[in-house]
Amino acid sequence: SADILIALLESYQIETPADVANNVLIWRGIIPDSNKIYESLGYPCKANKFTNGEEITLVKGISPQDYQKIKELITVYGDGMININTISAEALNIFCRGIAKSLHINESFADRLASKIIELRGRDGYFKEKGDINIALTGDEETNIFNNLMNNIVFQSSNFLIEVVGNVSKIKDGIVAVYNRTDKKIVYWHEG
Repeated sequence: SADILIALLESYQIETPADVANNVLIWRGIIPDSNKIYESLGYPCKANKFTNGEEITLVKGISPQDYQKIKELITVYGDGMININTISAEALNIFCRGIAKSLHINESFADRLASKIIELRGRDGYFKEKGDINIALTGDEETNIFNNLMNNIVFQSSNFLIEVVGNVSKIKDGIVAVYNRTDKKIVYWHEG
């Protein structure tokens, strides 16, 4: 969503986060490129899903340096749901902040909620179902963020990143792949 994109961009001090989030939505075809911003950049608007993470550098307002800042937090694989068992504390915090933005709630409530979930996961281990995420919620703000978050979680991932690096003498090379366990196939492969 635009709010989650804005929360991500704000977290990494990327300039004009609302405009850049809007440009991402235009690139993805969620909203039309009425002002022909991509035409003015010399290439057409894709108006479709991203093929790979690096493609975000084609979005107006995202530089290669910006991509380097956020690349560990974005993916083109999946359906927008988050795996509550594997999401990093940083990514969960950003996701909760995006929900708070959409509900017009102060981000401090999102920060506390994310911390509580990460603390519980660290203490009790992986969650098997929503009922396992039993935390004390403080007020309506946390409760509203929590309820919205629960609509966007899964407990297992379908896509797995595999990175292999090998060294022979002074030569170092690697392979990066993404495996989809649901379809039982490799959906991405890159050597070098």
